[in-house]
Amino acid sequence: MLDRVVGNVTTEKREHVPVFAPDLEVARKRVRANWDRLAEAASPRSDVIPAKLRFRGTLERYHITTHNFLQSLSARLAHVLTHA
Repeated sequence: MLDRVVGNVTTEKREHVPVFAPDLEVARKRVRANWDRLAEAASPRSDVIPAKLRFRGTLERYHITTHNFLQSLSARLAHVLTHA
């Protein structure tokens, strides 16, 4: 529990904490002999990082625009339905 005093020892069983464990076998099969290429792509000096950031920014703008469009559309629909 989060409201316990720090330093008190308890024998009470706690809930499990989920821990991400990558499937290394799948990674090994997909990467095969391209480990050097993967390391190069992950390097801060790589062109991949800025391209990935541009892609993520584009994706985020797409979702924000879509969300705003849907909010506007639903507001207009609600207005039409309440004044019909």
